[in-house]
Amino acid sequence: MRVVDELTGVGFGQADVLRRHLGKPDDVPAMTAFVRQRALARDFTPAVIERKWNILLGFGRFGFAKAHGAAFAITTLRSAWLLTHHPAVYFAGLLTHDPGMWPEDLMLADARKHGVPILGYDVQHSGLDYRVEELSDGRRAVRKSLVELAGSSEGERARIAEHQPFTSLQDFRDRVRPKRRTFEALARVGALDAFINYDTTRRGELLAHIHSLSGTAIKVGTDQLAFEMELPTPLYDNTMTSLDLRGQTQSDLELRDLHLSADSHQMEPFYGLFKELGVTPASKLPDLPGGSEVLVAGVRRASHTPPMRNGRRTVFLSLDDGSGPIANVVLFDEAQNGAGPNLFRSHFVLVKGTARRAGAKAVSVT
Repeated sequence: MRVVDELTGVGFGQADVLRRHLGKPDDVPAMTAFVRQRALARDFTPAVIERKWNILLGFGRFGFAKAHGAAFAITTLRSAWLLTHHPAVYFAGLLTHDPGMWPEDLMLADARKHGVPILGYDVQHSGLDYRVEELSDGRRAVRKSLVELAGSSEGERARIAEHQPFTSLQDFRDRVRPKRRTFEALARVGALDAFINYDTTRRGELLAHIHSLSGTAIKVGTDQLAFEMELPTPLYDNTMTSLDLRGQTQSDLELRDLHLSADSHQMEPFYGLFKELGVTPASKLPDLPGGSEVLVAGVRRASHTPPMRNGRRTVFLSLDDGSGPIANVVLFDEAQNGAGPNLFRSHFVLVKGTARRAGAKAVSVT
């Protein structure tokens, strides 16, 4: 903006308007003529005008102001310090204020890699955000928030946070008044384990009991005492096969009710297959020499197609296989034509390509 003002004398306000148009190719010819005309009138030589204008055009294509760069640098430094010295606090804040670039299960996996235990959903402890809890061994853990429960309403979650802890399952039902779908989902993911003494083998029994409940919950106010009624636990024998949780892993249930696998990675069931196929884990890619032929696989986390100068489209994919993110998978025209529309529709992606080194630890696959 200062250079534009020096060349043209239009002031910083108009210079800012011109700056915004530098990245628009259709506007550049008119701007070039305007700047040259004004600069010549201000006694700048043609050589100086040409040099300064080319610098401005280059900045317009891709450039950052000092204030913008400094803001990112300060945020990065503070985040790195917090992650190093207080990792549980860092991840609790990151997950609560979800920046949106990476999905939750990837951030949870990263937390575990940094030695931060992840505590399950529990209506006695989970709130509307991710909380840091002290463990008996002195470590700090992150308690997952209930906001991710698929199908639950904001009102249900607010009542859980307002009334916890609960004295019994009956007390929970009367104070929270959950929809049946929410009630059963909470049981499936283990959020109601407190009412079965955290005995995970009884979740099927708990779910069957919830399914058998009829009528509506009794509305209990905040200042009203709870109805103390124990959970009946009849022997269901083989009559609850449709509700039995056997044969389903906790990850299966979390994917159903939370749309994420919080305690393990989505790709873990495929690790045996990956070994047979010769898939290289993301964590091992930096160890490979440049030019190595590799097979990589993972969950497609992001894809973008920035414009290239030659007019062709290049697709960049970010994959995650549980051992770490594969930041850049680069697909040129031939690969795009072979993959077709499935390139942007597939959740799981398997790619055969060549590892290209871009630094000591940075590796892309083309």
